[in-house]
Amino acid sequence: MLKLNCDGAFNDRLGHYGGGAILRDEFGVLVAAMGEAYSQKGTVCFNELLAIKLGLEMVLERRSIGVVVESDSLEAVRLVNGDEQCFNVEGCWWKRFNYCRPPGSFSTTSSWDKCYCIAASLEVEDEWKTAATTDPLTLNVMDFGARGNGEDDDSQAFLKAWGALCGSNDGRTPSLLIPKDRAFLLNPLVFEGPCEPKTLNFLLQGRLVAPDYNSKAWRSDKEKWVQFSDVDGLTISGGGLGVIDGKGSDWWQACDKSDCDRPAALEIHKCDDLRLNGVTHINSAKAHIKIFNCNRVQVSGLLIWAPEESPNTDGIQISSSTNVNIENSAIGTGDDCIAIITGSSQIQVTGVRCGPGHGISIGSLWKDGAYATVEDVNVRNCSLRGTQNGLRIKTWQGGKGYARKITYEGIRLIGSKNPIIIDQHYVDKGLSRPEEADDHKSSVQVSDVTYRGVFGSSADEVAINLNCAGGRLSCRNIVMVNIHITSSLAGQKTSAYCNNGHGTATLATPTSHASH
Repeated sequence: MLKLNCDGAFNDRLGHYGGGAILRDEFGVLVAAMGEAYSQKGTVCFNELLAIKLGLEMVLERRSIGVVVESDSLEAVRLVNGDEQCFNVEGCWWKRFNYCRPPGSFSTTSSWDKCYCIAASLEVEDEWKTAATTDPLTLNVMDFGARGNGEDDDSQAFLKAWGALCGSNDGRTPSLLIPKDRAFLLNPLVFEGPCEPKTLNFLLQGRLVAPDYNSKAWRSDKEKWVQFSDVDGLTISGGGLGVIDGKGSDWWQACDKSDCDRPAALEIHKCDDLRLNGVTHINSAKAHIKIFNCNRVQVSGLLIWAPEESPNTDGIQISSSTNVNIENSAIGTGDDCIAIITGSSQIQVTGVRCGPGHGISIGSLWKDGAYATVEDVNVRNCSLRGTQNGLRIKTWQGGKGYARKITYEGIRLIGSKNPIIIDQHYVDKGLSRPEEADDHKSSVQVSDVTYRGVFGSSADEVAINLNCAGGRLSCRNIVMVNIHITSSLAGQKTSAYCNNGHGTATLATPTSHASH
């Protein structure tokens, strides 16, 4: 059963309009994509590919204004929406382009002039691709012996199904379906590559359930529960249905006053060109998602949740990875919503709702003595509600390395503590600072950090706290533009603290000159 959703319209309120349409198979896998755009600003349309991307985003976020048409065959799919039609002719998708009219004119002229063949690949800013096939290979884990009752161990059935998926070599993009309305108990296991297919799909529509805290299954491995390792071109898709339940409450109680080993729920290692979307992650014993040694990662549409008092339950932890894009997700945990740690660069975080939790953090860096590096991080259009920290950079005293080229813009704060904080003297809770450390001689260098358009309320008096190292290792080129943070407490004022910070502040409240 094929489903065509057309169209997802957008209006960026700058005179640019457009829409997109997508075709999915019965398992929710993208088969084809199309889009259109026009502008009221002039006679030349703005970036056509960007328009397609934005229009498709609207569809993927289920904000489409069109209708869904279902059919058993590709050729028979037809959508009629007013005077607009999206249909298939001889194996190709035709797209109607809207050409631009002079400023002030809302009407457009149209022309059938483009055809995207299903067998071809359409790339939109290297992010949107058609993964087209009229004969997808889909494996169902139930066919490999899984029971799906939440009580019997389904680990071996999953590994058998994975072996068939990973070993498929007929040139198609295979999918492994974990069906909805079922719960699958899994012991700690690794889905391992490399795999034969260049791309493959893990379609999680059911619920994955971890073993109980006192289960014998944890005797061999308490570091991770489910791991994907060395699998390039992997898509893990939940379609808004899939759930990964770490059953962490017993772990939290047992480890409340001791630093005992606890497993991360989902660990993704050495998986390039990764897509993770539409999955709900709840109650991990420790970090919910760990991404390390991965390149070109797209994460979107996630819901991650654990109680505010759950210890060390980071939402997403990124390390030794590049070109990672996290967007349009809601995260509330007992630790960092997102933690970006050493070896990471080209990280984009957009449209994330954080809270409760410890904010969106860079670090901590240099905890284990290694040379630590983080650079090219951009956090945009995010909100933080009731968090213990807001936008935090934390490095251990006496460390080495750098955190640089970091930008925060368009940030909304709602009653967050420590809204803006750089702490170059960080230590974990309960530990004392090393007496031999001298931050004038050794420290992770923090530089080129920009805060632009940060608004909202602070639950602390000190809304801006720059606690930097001394001497040549102090914070450099800290830029604040259009900062307005008031107190969430009636009648209270906010203040700024700056120790060894250097830079500029423009239209910043509370006042911070970011200087020594």
